[in-house]
Parts: sequence; structure tokens; C-alpha cells
Amino acid sequence: MPASLQEDSTTCNGSSAPHVHLTHFNFGRYLSYRIEELGVQHFFTVPGDSALFLLDTLLENDNLKMVGCCNELNTGYAADGYARASSNHIAVAIVPYVVGGLSVLNAIAGAYSEHLRVIVISGCPDSHLLSTEKQLLHHTPSKEKKDIGLHAYSEVTAAAVRVSNIETALNVLDETLLTCLRESRPVYIEVANDLVHKPCLVPGQLPAPLVLKQPPTPPADTEAATRAITESWNAAQRPVLLIGRLAHLSCSPRTIAAFAEKLGCAVFVHPEARIFPESHPQFAGCLWPTLLNIDSEKVFRESDLWVSVGGRWCDLHSLGSINLDKEGNRMIDLQHDSVRLPNGLHSNVNLELLISQLVESKLQPNDQTVHELAACKDVTEVNPGADLMAPESPVTLRSVVDGIQNLLNENDTLIADTGETWFTSQEVNLPSGCHYHAQVVYASIGWSLPASLGCQLARPDARTIVMIGDGAFQMTAQELSTIIRMKANPIIFIFNNLGYRTEIVINDGPYNYIANWNYSALARMFSNQTHCPNNNPWATDYDMVDTDSAITSMQIRTLGDLESALKKVEKEKSKPALFECCIHPDDINLGLQRLVCGHGELLLPPEGAQLSSL
Repeated sequence: MPASLQEDSTTCNGSSAPHVHLTHFNFGRYLSYRIEELGVQHFFTVPGDSALFLLDTLLENDNLKMVGCCNELNTGYAADGYARASSNHIAVAIVPYVVGGLSVLNAIAGAYSEHLRVIVISGCPDSHLLSTEKQLLHHTPSKEKKDIGLHAYSEVTAAAVRVSNIETALNVLDETLLTCLRESRPVYIEVANDLVHKPCLVPGQLPAPLVLKQPPTPPADTEAATRAITESWNAAQRPVLLIGRLAHLSCSPRTIAAFAEKLGCAVFVHPEARIFPESHPQFAGCLWPTLLNIDSEKVFRESDLWVSVGGRWCDLHSLGSINLDKEGNRMIDLQHDSVRLPNGLHSNVNLELLISQLVESKLQPNDQTVHELAACKDVTEVNPGADLMAPESPVTLRSVVDGIQNLLNENDTLIADTGETWFTSQEVNLPSGCHYHAQVVYASIGWSLPASLGCQLARPDARTIVMIGDGAFQMTAQELSTIIRMKANPIIFIFNNLGYRTEIVINDGPYNYIANWNYSALARMFSNQTHCPNNNPWATDYDMVDTDSAITSMQIRTLGDLESALKKVEKEKSKPALFECCIHPDDINLGLQRLVCGHGELLLPPEGAQLSSL
């Protein structure tokens, strides 16, 4: 199923139209067609009784691959990773009614905070059961709470709808999918079980292509914004450029690079927005005030104009040391649909078009801050107790960073989980073309492991390298089994420092210490021969796992162990790898040390301070 009659037609995403040999569409097939039209190749699921018929229709489509996950939360995290990494930046998760939908809700809240296009589809009971007030349904908390999923998702999606009437179902579905694309936010769709097999469309008729209609940008608005930005820029003496996470909504890395080169100034990035070439002479590093790149930060703070593209500031970005309400007089804030300057707001602006005009404008390049950056004292920050070179020396944070540095290639992806790995990962220099993902705003611990599954499936020709703490790994460890089953090949570095180290540094207490696992042995246990051979009539090549060689795993205690592990993973590139790095609890990243004051208190803003979000 799907495979196309119109080779030259394109969807709103620019992907080829699905190829179809169907003569009859039911709603389930229509949904399958739309998913493929959006460029999705995998969907993530945990099955439930109300979604089984829907899953059957999706499996009719040979161009869609099902990825069965261990639980719904991990399903959402995997979809998050897929939406970040796939070419069309769209992912699909299919879950059971209410009990599954509420389980995945936390992951979708994170996707909402990151402006990711995740389509959550929940099967739900037959239409007549939903409309019967007296009927108590399984998976619901009470007779009155049949819409609890819709209410919950209305808070963390761009649209939350239920389709139960075939007369309106196609229009509701299409408009919801377009909302997902237009808003770059998750959407939630409940599909009544009895709707799946209901015919739709005239026999032989194909669905009309999805067309995303953006309101036209008045040329005068863009031209006015261009003039205002040029005037402010040319009046500045020491300007800088800051790239934020939301730059991806409108601008490709190539567009950002062209803009930066037109400006000629020093270029900073927010910690989760590492999309500018780090070998570029204008690159100034990560801006994480008071934590990282202290000398470079001085150049930023002393600049008289901050140009921010896609920037957003939460309390973790500013740590109370930057008050945006007081800095508006020297900031140009470029977002995907607006521009805020010190003297006013320009709305109805298309950022990509605006930047293209600025690149071609009379704006004068200014490299003053690049010269100041070069004059900064070049100090390499090393954790206390620098590595000894002997193979029997204990492994350290610094040595693992060096190992990851040697592994990373162009087009690979580095993923850092929440906590100390945020700061440790910043010490890894990204090669040209290398991708980086972290979830700084929502900061959900354990997100990275299942996200690496989605990322690796979306970009199978490159490797995903994960930096995750032992506490975070315990949150979502089950999905390692799906990684093995799907024959995905990420490289997972577990930093086993015996607990929630970030929280221990902030405020120590018994709640921060967890059971210690034998992580390397556990990895090998996630794949085993079944006690009933040939029990799965639906088995594919994915299910044929050689338990003796399904995953590379090692416990790393010494530099010699680390060297052996790196050699092993280079030889065994086709399968996943997990390395348990036994880090001494006192070996703490300098950025994390700076996160706390001398009295162990988090650097929070003063009482009454306002922290705006761009």
C-alpha cells in the first residue's frame, strides 16, 4: 500500500505523494495515507484493545514500519527523538485510550516545550459507548471522565480532537494535521474504534494533497523590519549574535551561517542550540551565564547590541544573572513570526525571508567582538584531579569526554540527558555537520535513552551517541530492549556516579541515592532466547536476535578499559553499545560546581526579579 500515481506531486512538506494501489479507502487507510504523505516512515506504539483495528490498517502499508515500545512514556520520548532527527521533523505515536494517553502525556508536554511535531493517536471505544452517559468504560476513572484525555491534552498540544463521525472525520483529521505543521506543536487525535473500517471517499478516488496555507507576509512589514534592524546594527560598536533553540522553526543551519557571516560578529549559542559550526572563526561558544566560557561571556555582557535568533530564556538559561526586562534597550529579538527591537515590535514577519533580505542588505559587517574574543585568555578548564596516563588509572569525566570526542564523526548525533551531562557534553567539540540535542527547558530525566531510539531510526546512516546519568537511565531503561530488537545502533555512555549527582550538589539528602545496578550485565540480559521457539507468527528479521552478539557492553573502570571499549565499538559498528563508566562521585563537572553557590544553594534570581521568555 501507498505507492504513487503522481510522481511529480508534492505535499505541504515537500515530500513525494504516497504511491497507492488502493481502490477503496476506509478511515484507517486514509489516516495511513496521510501519515505517509507527511514523510513519516516509522510509528511508535504500545497496543491497546481500542487501537488494534487501527494498527492493523497501518500495517497494511509496507512503507510504514511499526516500532513497538515497552511503555507509553518511552513511546512519546522515542517520537520526540524521531521528530528532531527525521528529514520532515514529524513523528507519530499510537497509544491506548486514556490509560495509555495519560502515560505518554509527560513526554508530549516536553515535545510541546520544544516545538516538536508529534502526532499522538489514541484509539478509543465505539462511538455509541462514548455518548452513553450511564456506561462506565474500562480505562476511564469514572462515567463522567470519558473525555479526560481530550481535556489533559488541550493543555500541551496545538489541537486535541476526537473523530467518531465519518461525515466530518476527514476534514477534522486533515485540519488537525495541518495545525501540527503550522504551529510546530504536538496534536492529539482520538479515533473511535468503529470508525476505522468505515468507507470514505468514492471508490478509486485519492485524497487531495494536504496543502499548508500560510498567510502572506506583507512586503512592507518585512522591509520595515529590515530597515529598523539595519539602522540599529549599523549604529552599534560591539554587537554579538545569539542563536537559540527556536531558530530551527524557520531557519536551516546554512541560513544561520550565511546571516552570521553577513554580520561578521562573535556568535554565541544557547546550550541546546548548537547549530553553528564550532570550528568557524566567529564561534564564541555556549552562552550559559556564570557556568561556562566565562571569558567569552564577558564579551557578550559588554556588547552594546545583542541580536538573538530564535532565543528563549528560562530560569536555567539566565540563572538570575541576566534580566531581560532590563536588557531590552540593547536587544534585537528575531522570532519565526515577529521582530522586537528596542524601539518597537514588528509582527507579520517571515523570519527566513527577513534574514535573506538582511544578507542582501546594506548592513555593514562588524567584527569587533571577534577580535575581542581572540584576545580572551585561552584557558582549558579541567576537572580537579587531571587524568593520569597509565592504563590502570581510574576513568574520569575528562577521559570519557575525550573518548566521545574521538568517536564523533560528521553527521553523527550527540544527545545529552538532563543533569550533569548537560555540562559535560558542552566540553565535546562537535565536528562539522554533527547534530546535538538536549532538553533544557522541560528537563525530563531519562528522556535521552528512548529519544536515541527515535533519532537512530530516523538517521540510520549515522550514529547517535548518548550521555546519560545512572539515575536517568533507571527511569527509562526498558527501551534498551527495543533498541536491540530494532537493530538500532546508538552508543550509550552511562555516567555511573552513584546517584542523582546534580541534586546531591544542590541539596544533599537520602532521596538522592539509588540502587546500584550492574548496567553492562543488564544490557546483555535485555535479549534472550524465547522458551517457546517459533511462538511469534508475525516475526520479522527484527525479531531474529543473536543473544550472544546483540549488543556491545562493558563496564569501564580504568583508562585501559576505556581504550578497549572505544576500539571494540569501532569494530562493531552495526550493533548498539552500552558502556558503564564508573565515575568517582567526587569527580564533578566544573559547570555543575558553578551552578551552586558556596553554601550549596542553586543560583536562583533575586526575589521579585522578572525573567521574561523570548
